[in-house]
Order: sequence, then structure tokens, then C-alpha cells
Amino acid sequence: MKKFAISAVAITALLSTGSAFATPSGGTHGLTTGYGGFAPGYTPPAQAPFWGANGFNHDGSGGMPNDDNADSPSVTRNFILQGEVAKNCSYFINSSTNTQTIDLGAIGIHNGDNQAVGTLFNQVDTLNVDNQSTGAGCNTDNTVTVTKTNGANGLTNASPGDYDNNQFTAHIPYSLTVGFQDAVLQGAGSQPGAFQSFQVATTAGTGSLNLGAWRSEINVHATIPAQSKGLLAGTYSDTITVTLAAL
Repeated sequence: MKKFAISAVAITALLSTGSAFATPSGGTHGLTTGYGGFAPGYTPPAQAPFWGANGFNHDGSGGMPNDDNADSPSVTRNFILQGEVAKNCSYFINSSTNTQTIDLGAIGIHNGDNQAVGTLFNQVDTLNVDNQSTGAGCNTDNTVTVTKTNGANGLTNASPGDYDNNQFTAHIPYSLTVGFQDAVLQGAGSQPGAFQSFQVATTAGTGSLNLGAWRSEINVHATIPAQSKGLLAGTYSDTITVTLAAL
């Protein structure tokens, strides 16, 4: 039997030649034997498998850009319904011409033979006249204005002839009271309506009241007091103008 002797020099030479039993520099990669191509007895560290989804690599590189805006898991939108109602005022007087004549009939005077000079031909008594509309109003803030065409002169005799103005008059001044069944004053906000009114004195020619939206009956009451002078023969008249004007 032949014996082989391996000197230390020979072992050194084998290690330096990159034998299958050596571990190359840089780790265990490149080995051709043992576990998974690594040196026997060597277990490499665990590595995550390679994957990709929607263009993303497993290390987070590449892929799609982020959302354009911040994420919103809850969203609310508003929808406005809008229309318009025109401003309107209405006043029913049952006349196609917007004018109504109120006949006062005879204006009674003291004409008896037994009258003293101070009362002869004087108006007998006060006259009261009511003019009521069953439907009037405005659907917005408004001003109600009442005007006497003859102003403070009131009922006027347009053809009085010649007369002593110390003893006779061609004018019968009168006052007006304008009332609303249910209304609120402008600036009062939202509240139940109540009776509202204003007056035009015998010495005044016009009057007005600012109201919120209202619809109700409207009454114009004229008080025609007896005069201290005698009334001249003729027709006495005046025109009362009621204007409802939306603001």
C-alpha cells in the first residue's frame, strides 16, 4: 500500500486555488454545492419574494403617482332650488276704470223760514262715508298713500257764483281714516297681523303708512263735519286717490 503524505504547503495551495470547499470572498454566493448552491451547512437569510402590482415594485419604487387631491371618505354637495315671485299690489273696487263714484245724495241744509241768520243754509249734520274693499294688499314691503285732490279744501263747489265769504263757503273740509284688518308695520319682522290705521286730517291733503306684506280688507272712512258757514248751491266733490306701492 502506498501512502500519500500531504504537506502543509499542499493544503495551503488547495485553499488558495478556490476549491469547492472554500468560501469565496464576498459571502457564499457563487458556490455550486451544498444547500441551494451554498456551502454545506450554510443557510442563507430569508428574503421576501419579488412582486409587483399596478406598476409598483416590492421595494416601493416606480408605479403610479399619488392621488391628485386629499382623500375624502365622506363628501357633501348642496343643490339650490331658486325661482322668483314678482312684486305685486292689488286693490279690488269692482270697476273696470279703476274709478268709483260715491254719491252722497243731497247735502242737507237748514232752510226753514224760522232759522236765524247764523244757521240759515248751514249744513244740517256731519256726513260719514265708508268705502271698503274686500280684497287688497301687497306681497312685499309697501307704502299705502291716500291723497285728496283738493287738499285741505276738501269737497269743493267748482261753480259757486258770487258770494259773501264771511257768510258762505264753497268748501267742505273732511278727514279720512284708513284701516287694514290684518297687517304688520314695516320693520316689525314676522308676526301675526293686527288692525292698523292712519288718518288724514281735515287740514291735510295726504297721508301714508309703511307696511309689511299684507292682504286683507281695506276701509277708507270719510268724516265730513258740518260747516259754520252757509253752503252755496251747487255740486261739491273731491277725488280720493289710494295708492299701494311696493318698495
